[in-house]
Amino acid sequence: MIRRSYSLTRLLVLVTLVAAFCGLAVNYPLLAFELVFGYGLFIPALMIALAMGRSSRHRIPMSFASMIAALCGYILFARLVAQTALAFIYPVTSTSPTLFALTWPLVWLIASTAPALPVIVLGGVWLLIEHRFFHSAR
Repeated sequence: MIRRSYSLTRLLVLVTLVAAFCGLAVNYPLLAFELVFGYGLFIPALMIALAMGRSSRHRIPMSFASMIAALCGYILFARLVAQTALAFIYPVTSTSPTLFALTWPLVWLIASTAPALPVIVLGGVWLLIEHRFFHSAR
């Protein structure tokens, strides 16, 4: 059985962060929108890195490899994927701004999965190497 303990400090930090973000969203809606979509690009890569880190016995090297892979994936692929998707969608949406507003979340979803691909590849290779060489020695 897993023993869980809750602390008032964590709860208050979370409430403070939520209140600060809500205040930011009310006072500066454009900035809050850009922050959500900007930082949202890393959420799939972070979730995959955390899941792979839980299954690794050497979590610190796995987290560094995942961070480097996510950064490389964001630098190499996100711009290319977003430009390709926008070039594909732009002729369709040049007549209707509403259609562009409806297709932008699709473009964001495509661009946010780009940093996750190197994390899957590098994390998978790390887990295979770890399983092959570190687990067989026992």
